[in-house]
Amino acid sequence: LYGWSAEEAIGRPASETILPPDAILPADEKEFNLALQRDGRWGGEYTVRRKDGSTFPAHVRSRLTSDQDGRVTGAVNVAIDITGRKESERALLEARNYLRAVTDSIGEGMYTLDPDGRLTYINHAARDLLGWSSEELAGRDMHAITHNRRTDGSPLPVEECPILQTRRDGKVMRVEDDIFIRSDGRELPVAY
Repeated sequence: LYGWSAEEAIGRPASETILPPDAILPADEKEFNLALQRDGRWGGEYTVRRKDGSTFPAHVRSRLTSDQDGRVTGAVNVAIDITGRKESERALLEARNYLRAVTDSIGEGMYTLDPDGRLTYINHAARDLLGWSSEELAGRDMHAITHNRRTDGSPLPVEECPILQTRRDGKVMRVEDDIFIRSDGRELPVAY
C-alpha cells in the first residue's frame, strides 16, 4: 500500500514514512490524540503518502494497545486506499450536476417520484406549468395533489393512475390525453 519494505519502515516514525510532509493529522492532531486517549480508538479519512512521495486518500482505523496492567504500549492502524471510492463519488456528483443542468434547462416539464409516488425532483418548466414550488411539493404524494381526476372530471383512483402503474409494473406507458391540476385549481392538459 505504501511502497516501503518492512526493513525500511520498522522503527521509523510515521512522519517519515506515511504522513505527507505538510500533513495535519486527521481531524486536527489534538482531536485525534484526545479521541485515542479517551476512547482508545479513532477512525476516519485523511491523506497518506507512499514511498515515492505520491499521496492518496485512506480510511484509517487506529486502536491503542495495552499491556496486562492497562498501560498503553502502542497503536495498531489499519488503512484502506479509498481512491476508487472517492473517484466514484466525484463522478456521481459530476453526473448528477450535469443531469440536473440538462433537466433544469429543458422546455418540457419533468419530475421524478419515489416508489411511493412522492416527489423527489421537479424542473423549472414543470414548476411553471403546475404553479407549485419545489418546497410545496417535496415529499408529497403527487397523485393526490396534481393528478387525482380524469379528463371528464371524475375521480382517478390511485390504483388506476398510469404514472403509478408504470412505477409499480416497470412498464413504459404513453398517455396522450390527460390532465394535471395546477396549484390554482385549473386543469392543465398534458401528454406524457
